[in-house]
Amino acid sequence: MQLIELDIQGVRNLSEAHLTPSPGLNVIAGPNASGKTSLLEAIGLLSTARSFRTPRIARVIQHAQDWLQVVGQVAGPGARVQRIGLRRDARQSVIRIDGETVKQGSRLARCFPVQVITPASHELLEQGPKFRRRFLDWGLFHVEHAYHGAWQDYMRLLRQRNAVLRLGDARQLPHWDRLLAEKGEQLDRLRVAHLAGFESLFAAHGARLLDQKVSIRYRRGWDAELDLHQALGKGRESDLHRGFTQIGPHRMDLVFRSEAGTARETFSRGQQKLLVAAARLAQVQLVDQSAGIKTVLLVDDVAAELDRTRRQRLMDLLRGLQTQVFVTATEAELLPVSGWETVKMFHVEHGVVREVV
Repeated sequence: MQLIELDIQGVRNLSEAHLTPSPGLNVIAGPNASGKTSLLEAIGLLSTARSFRTPRIARVIQHAQDWLQVVGQVAGPGARVQRIGLRRDARQSVIRIDGETVKQGSRLARCFPVQVITPASHELLEQGPKFRRRFLDWGLFHVEHAYHGAWQDYMRLLRQRNAVLRLGDARQLPHWDRLLAEKGEQLDRLRVAHLAGFESLFAAHGARLLDQKVSIRYRRGWDAELDLHQALGKGRESDLHRGFTQIGPHRMDLVFRSEAGTARETFSRGQQKLLVAAARLAQVQLVDQSAGIKTVLLVDDVAAELDRTRRQRLMDLLRGLQTQVFVTATEAELLPVSGWETVKMFHVEHGVVREVV
């Protein structure tokens, strides 16, 4: 996918902005607090209808304004061009695709897949397992079209089983155990298959960026010695006591490791950032290889905590993916851009975006 035109209104300090980006590298430079990250945030909104910076949309809407709007022209496979847009106020979102109003934010994600690397990327290692599940599920959503529906079915069954647990009705549980186990095992198989393709790409990118071996361990969410139906039966009494299902794919986690131990415990903040960058780039590459889908990459403050050598290696990996990339920096000179076929430079200051010719 490729963003060929972008219009922004009311996103933080960006009152109005219009861009025609490069299909390759787009460098967005400017002082701190000028609006560079807000520009990336607007592009991210166009993909997910959510901010990657805050769950509170009121903070994203420009001060003294009631709404924000982001509209883009997106070129997909076969040079098909779609017009997608998002308008958000404090209460609701309106999503439009080629003039049609749609309710599902997932429709935006399919039209315009985006991955984001920020100075806070290390939080993927430090926050709860749900963030690592979300990271893995992003790739599956784009590669395995059956996955999204299977996950929705599983969550519906999980809610129903939990309702039975809260009622304390043990007689109904065998029925819900069987249904939940069947759908949960399907999710587990899809995740394991996806990780099989992911691991080698992640290891290669990690070695390039970090000069050491990195790996990932999959924790499925229940005892590996048991199938899910057996594990649910074994944990039934405890689940009844607590009133919710304690095991299953909804408890899955990923553990990122360095040569010395877990990356969370052994890596510096800068190393953690590079590790997560390697993981996100591996996802982007796998989605391209498996589904032929090009993901747009947003990289905020690429120079933060990285020396010149690491910046060069990261930029080289980004270039090798042959996809559209937006990167921010306080100074354009901090970014090595040699080797890119097409490059556009933008300068942002006081919320005003202009192309540097």
